[in-house]
Amino acid sequence: MGARKQVILIMSSWLNEIMIRERFKPRILSRLLIMLFLSGGFLWLMNSAKLLNWTLFRDAFSGGGALLFLIATILIIMPLLGAAKHYFILRALYPYLRFFDVLLSGVIGQAIGQWVPGSMAVTEIVRFGLVARLGAGQNARGESTIQPLTKGEIGLSILLDRLIGFAMMLIVSGAVALMLLAQKDTVVRSPIILLGPAVISLAAGGGLLMMLFLPRTLPYLRLSRHIGKKAAQYSQRISANVKTNKLRGKSWLRVFSLMEMIEAVTSRRGGLTVPLLISLVLTALNPITFYLSARAIGRSLPLSAILVAVPFTVFSLFLPLGIAGFGGQQLMVAGVFSMFRVSPEVVVASSLVLNTIALATYTLCGGIGAVFAIERMSTARIKRLDRL
Repeated sequence: MGARKQVILIMSSWLNEIMIRERFKPRILSRLLIMLFLSGGFLWLMNSAKLLNWTLFRDAFSGGGALLFLIATILIIMPLLGAAKHYFILRALYPYLRFFDVLLSGVIGQAIGQWVPGSMAVTEIVRFGLVARLGAGQNARGESTIQPLTKGEIGLSILLDRLIGFAMMLIVSGAVALMLLAQKDTVVRSPIILLGPAVISLAAGGGLLMMLFLPRTLPYLRLSRHIGKKAAQYSQRISANVKTNKLRGKSWLRVFSLMEMIEAVTSRRGGLTVPLLISLVLTALNPITFYLSARAIGRSLPLSAILVAVPFTVFSLFLPLGIAGFGGQQLMVAGVFSMFRVSPEVVVASSLVLNTIALATYTLCGGIGAVFAIERMSTARIKRLDRL
């Protein structure tokens, strides 16, 4: 059987499964229509308030070819670095995983997630499923292993990945905001208004970073040993069929398992060094793409203001504010940048340009990644059938 026929058979089986489970229900279509209406409504509101200048948006694609190509290049580099960060975290839990599988999971998840409301959550769900499928019981050479990644390990790795990224963004944002306040920079509209986000960013980022190093502290180790003893006691009772509260016993076991996984990643020598360094680079690259988008429309935005604002604009990815990042996301970006003396129409136009390039770039990368993922899973499925 040829590779093309194998892919067709697998895709048809997936479609059949989707139809059987009735995933395409009328309410899904209605949600999409509502999100489409919200996107159009937000764009109309910004246009009415003269925040949306379509001329700036058009000029970026008519005369900013070199800058647009540079933005797209950086947008391609960022998922590569993000996959490397996730890979180093996963390696502490599962040494047999391939970097290419982690990369495929990331780019496909990002490609799908950006087109739907609450894109961050959808991206992580897709990434979770693909890591589980692509890394199931195979080592770096594609050979079968005894034990695949567990759902808990995959979920923990994604959680740590996001926590590290958010911590670095918030710390950099707070530090730059305090620097602007100390220098009494004229770009700041109101020092009092900026002081709140600066303190919140530093406190939240520092708190998240401290959580990552808790497993190295004595109180955490003592708590882990105590929970381990409780879990062992309940495990012995359950295995010996002694009358006990099975729900409580399983809860102790799950908590202890989670703590062990956290300790395995965070307590490993140098285990967090590489992910933290990569997060620092990503924290710089993300604002640079926004800065270059402003340059592409022939205007300029202070990089310092972008560094402060970006972490707060990221939260819009969790909210169902429209479809494909158009409308609601630009309105939130304009609101966040109101802390600075910058042109709202430049901010909105830059956001639209960046969002358009990101959609095109990540959709293309996700499509290419999907071809490799389907081939990878079809090959793994054939190998499993051959062993039966």
